[in-house]
Amino acid sequence: MTYRLDRLLELRRQAVMARARELSDAERAEDALREKLEAMDAARTAAQQRTPRTAGDAVKTRHYTERLAGERAQQADAVRAAAAATRAARKALAEARADCDALERHREHAVASERLRRGRREASEADDLAGRSRKK
Repeated sequence: MTYRLDRLLELRRQAVMARARELSDAERAEDALREKLEAMDAARTAAQQRTPRTAGDAVKTRHYTERLAGERAQQADAVRAAAAATRAARKALAEARADCDALERHREHAVASERLRRGRREASEADDLAGRSRKK
């Protein structure tokens, strides 16, 4: 019985490792998106702080900042989606760990029960042998 539990426990541990990798990937993706969002904010701020020399420069700056604002909105949506994916990955990892921990406790209980059962059987056999030797 413990062989089956050991095999199932190994599969659960592999699932936990897979969920941990998924969480790591999700966190990296979220961090990259956040960095890109910060870079857009910095570029927009720098463009707005520049003093245009001509009216044409002012128009170019305005168009550039408007384009950056639109891209930033899209990027913010992507960051929110990535944050949701990270939360889902964390939840999946926590569930996988809980399953693995429960299975480990079950295995420990099964091993202890088997030892106890084996000990009782050996004690019973010893009593039987002792009883037989007294009868002779």
